[in-house]
Amino acid sequence: MKRLMCTFSLAFLALLIGCGASQDKKSAFKINSKANFNSIQQNSSIEFRVESNKQYKIDSIRVFLNQKKLEYKGNQLQIPNVQIGNHSLEVKVYASNELHELRKKIRILSDKPAKLWNYQVIASYDHDTSRYTQGLEFVGDTLYESTGQVGNSYIFAYNPFTGESFQKQELQPPYFGEGITLWNNRLIQLTWKGSKGFTYDKNTLKPTGDFSYNQSNEGWGLSHDQEYIYKSDGTEKIWKLSPETLEEQSFIQLGTNKSLFKNANELEIVDNKIFANVYLKESVMVIAKNTGVIQGILNFSELKKEITKDENWDENNSVLNGIAYHKERQSFFITGKNWNKIFEVRISPPSE
Repeated sequence: MKRLMCTFSLAFLALLIGCGASQDKKSAFKINSKANFNSIQQNSSIEFRVESNKQYKIDSIRVFLNQKKLEYKGNQLQIPNVQIGNHSLEVKVYASNELHELRKKIRILSDKPAKLWNYQVIASYDHDTSRYTQGLEFVGDTLYESTGQVGNSYIFAYNPFTGESFQKQELQPPYFGEGITLWNNRLIQLTWKGSKGFTYDKNTLKPTGDFSYNQSNEGWGLSHDQEYIYKSDGTEKIWKLSPETLEEQSFIQLGTNKSLFKNANELEIVDNKIFANVYLKESVMVIAKNTGVIQGILNFSELKKEITKDENWDENNSVLNGIAYHKERQSFFITGKNWNKIFEVRISPPSE
């Protein structure tokens, strides 16, 4: 089989948000530090002092991040291997039998750079070029595919190995179809800017309901693990949804050791890692599901060179999008919008 070992340097976007203390002007205390709270790495420490504007005697100080107590001793705050992103430190100062609370904005980044991952192409299969692919997911040998664009948004169920088609369901205008995932006997589909998603019977693709986005504005990619549905929305956030109500309950934020990063598109979760297409790029991010750290990058630009362009090709938008994992074959299936092929690949981390 043809082996493609790719080298890639991805310029991560810097998301600059000013951070600083957020505390009551009448507070008798303030945080004094020379540390850059806008760029603090995991597994590091920050030096800061809590000082009194009055003659208070400080009895103790406790510091919390996302309601979890952190170690603060000798003016040193230890930042463990927590979720990266924009957060707020809660500093509780006990003095003269009174409790005073301060808040400090903080941005936590990874302590390690992202690395280049490898892949090997082991097969390719025909793909309909009229499909503006937005989501892929396997159940056995059945591949579910969602497509986008208003008036051309569908869900298909078919066998890519034999070409046999099982079901097809159209999403009526004005909706623009986006990512899909399956939970039990229900297929869940996002729409782009419709602020609404739809559900279908997995076996028949007949519509069964809809749901609203309660916090995010857009729908991009979907995947799931044993506990949550995961949803990207074009920002640095990936939302965690209740599988029962599809309500957005919490989120992780994506980034490297340099900055936070937007534009995660189609998603696939395998072994506690989120594999995410990068919008308008021929690349996939490998993300630690629990922390949001971008651990690796896969450069699939060589695959695009294997594509035959036809009348459906759009030079600006016919990009890589679509990633699904086949559990029995232990391989990933990769395609793009209006591509004439689906590639079966094996993915591996870099050798140490």
